[in-house]
Amino acid sequence: MLPSMIHKNNHSYSHKTMSDEIQSRIEALFGAYRESLPGLLAELDSAWISLSAQWDDAIAKDFDRKVHGIAGSAPTFDLVDVGDAAKKLELAFKPLVTKKSSFDEVLFNDTHQLFLELKETISSKVN
Repeated sequence: MLPSMIHKNNHSYSHKTMSDEIQSRIEALFGAYRESLPGLLAELDSAWISLSAQWDDAIAKDFDRKVHGIAGSAPTFDLVDVGDAAKKLELAFKPLVTKKSSFDEVLFNDTHQLFLELKETISSKVN
């Protein structure tokens, strides 16, 4: 059986109060993550426009890293569909970054479509 009170720093907190505080912190983290997505999406959009005009390995690697980050983190914040969309884009884009594929029009169009799907999925969750 758990004690009815927790003592910390000479203050007493009931379990309910601690639970409420933890829940509030978790909700704040989830909210902060959602709020960060539009800025991250703007960065990805800018990188995509640059890559569309002229391929740059550094920009491509940064784009890939950010998409990979979304693929991994979004499900943690209960955005499984965002994570799935990012993972699809990551898998399609990875061969370009690792030089296993050349950037041709068909691959560009396929990858662009997946990027648009990621943007739409993110937009539906933050608006």
